[in-house]
Amino acid sequence: MTQAPSGSVAGRLAGRHLLLTGVTGFVGEALLHLLLHEVPDVRVSLLVRPKGSTGGAARIAKLLEKPVFEQAVAHAGGVEALLESRLGVVEGDLADVPALPADLDAVVHCAGDVSFDPPVDEAFTTNVVGTRDLLARVVEAGREAGRDVHYLHVSTAYVAGRRRGHVPEAPVEHDVDLEAELAWGLAQRRDTEHRSRSAEVLEAARRRAEKAHSRAGLLTAATATEQARRDWVSAELVKVGTERARSLGWTDCYTFTKALGERVVEAHARAGHRVTVLRPSIIESALERPHPGWIEGFKMAEPLILAYGRGELPEFPAAADTIVDIVPVDHVAS
Repeated sequence: MTQAPSGSVAGRLAGRHLLLTGVTGFVGEALLHLLLHEVPDVRVSLLVRPKGSTGGAARIAKLLEKPVFEQAVAHAGGVEALLESRLGVVEGDLADVPALPADLDAVVHCAGDVSFDPPVDEAFTTNVVGTRDLLARVVEAGREAGRDVHYLHVSTAYVAGRRRGHVPEAPVEHDVDLEAELAWGLAQRRDTEHRSRSAEVLEAARRRAEKAHSRAGLLTAATATEQARRDWVSAELVKVGTERARSLGWTDCYTFTKALGERVVEAHARAGHRVTVLRPSIIESALERPHPGWIEGFKMAEPLILAYGRGELPEFPAAADTIVDIVPVDHVAS
């Protein structure tokens, strides 16, 4: 690795301290790869939540064992050496954001609930409450250090909702009451859990369970009934979130809550803080870096691409004026 020229992006980031969220996800991993390989003098802290019995630091150590990080790890002298020299781990979750390092220059927020149909309370917790709490920690860290921390928010182009035609890169125009929708969304699990214990729901679940498990006995049927009730709660939370989003002009709960999350970011900007909102479209495999075609898991288009390549999808019905807007992940990271 060589020293970056001072006029380049790498040069301007030299000596800076960045914090990334969502690094165990697709975009976050691509961005970490880019920083480690092409920005030699930047320090990076990673906000990572524990997963089961695996702590945040252990999750990052496992991440760095992937082939895409082989060069950076070798250059540093091993995973532990790379962690000690360039990376810091801040263990925490968007549901309970911990204090951030006080010497940060910028925060790149890649984390979020990216499922199109999440339970509505989880979508609000991650995409709205998590963003608000993270920004509060960013302000706190900046105040402690006497500097304004630049905040970059990775959103989605589809916050525009079910609009047609040209949509400018500006705040999305809508008159949705953020606080009212947030309070409603967060209350849905409690309300749905309450409805799931009604005689109507329980009787239907119990009858199905007793019919399916008649030979196993009533206790087995009771266990199946309770599982059916929990499944009903999950399905209802997805359904009510989707319907509320569509009633307000968005296609799904994901884009709805991401749009409301942008309202939180706009308020942060109006308070005089430096903010960048990045709205990629459908993020797919890399064009060049780490290597052409690199991708982690199935995203949006892979099942269609593979089905077409195998001859399982001979036709793709669509409107003639439809645009399929796909952006390579390395362009997003750049």
